Amino acid sequence: GRSCNMIDIHSHILFGVDDGAGNAEDSLIMAETAAENGVKQMIMTPHCCEADGFANFNTAELTARFDSMRAMMKENEIPLKLYNGMEVFSTPRLGEQIDEGKLITLAGSKYLLIEFAFGRGLIPVIAHPERYYFIQDEPAFLEHCALCGAVVQLNKGSLLGLLGSRAEDTALHLLSHGLAHLIASDAHDDRFRTTGFRSLLPVLE
Repeated sequence: GRSCNMIDIHSHILFGVDDGAGNAEDSLIMAETAAENGVKQMIMTPHCCEADGFANFNTAELTARFDSMRAMMKENEIPLKLYNGMEVFSTPRLGEQIDEGKLITLAGSKYLLIEFAFGRGLIPVIAHPERYYFIQDEPAFLEHCALCGAVVQLNKGSLLGLLGSRAEDTALHLLSHGLAHLIASDAHDDRFRTTGFRSLLPVLE
């Protein structure tokens, strides 16, 4: 009965580009689950990590894929508004990539989702820090990041214990100490790392 108007800023719902949704059917199931769970808006954030073979840079081909996903939502009457973005793995070339216009910020904002380093002139959204061993050992480190203006994003799966007990403990610690700003799905599929948020309600109550 609770009405929700959620925005999921980290998802691998775009099919065929990384280790997330493998095909259009997977994407549709993930989108339907998100909509059923009160998510109204979602940012598509495919991995941008050449080392892993995901060279999802800002190209006409990637833009076309984003656009076709939006068209698919319309065709299937799924009430989910999709925006462009990417999850950037930080390398020494990050600054150049920003300068060259190769990276896509979250929904055209000044926020860049980074899988672990800070960019130039952009506000870093730190993806799932509860999964990093050094944060698990010293969660207070994130206080410094927050003071520097970084935004901290937890994974839904961490809070549900799906990503290991240390990630769960760290996520709960960050949440209870006010060191987390956002919870996102980081959805990769329709079975394990899903777009469903309702399962999180007991944890947050």
